[in-house]
Amino acid sequence: IKSSLSRFFTSIPQERFSMLQKNRMYLLLGWLHAVIHERLRYIPQGWSEALEFSEADANHALDVIDALVEKLGMKKQIDPEKLPWEAVRETL
Repeated sequence: IKSSLSRFFTSIPQERFSMLQKNRMYLLLGWLHAVIHERLRYIPQGWSEALEFSEADANHALDVIDALVEKLGMKKQIDPEKLPWEAVRETL
């Protein structure tokens, strides 16, 4: 999982890491991405179906996170209670 997280974060341009709350959401996304890739190795013992989560899916999810945060109109600090967690959950 550590190497997958490392690859995920090195593929993201540094300009995206501008807000603490977005960075936290990126971490959640990276963790989900790493766990899914790790579990793909153990399909017969783990999940009942293979779930694909490609780099393109991860990039799209990053764009969705950015759009949701920008839609809130807050540039510096975002109240976690105001984040649309249901929309994030449905996207992922």
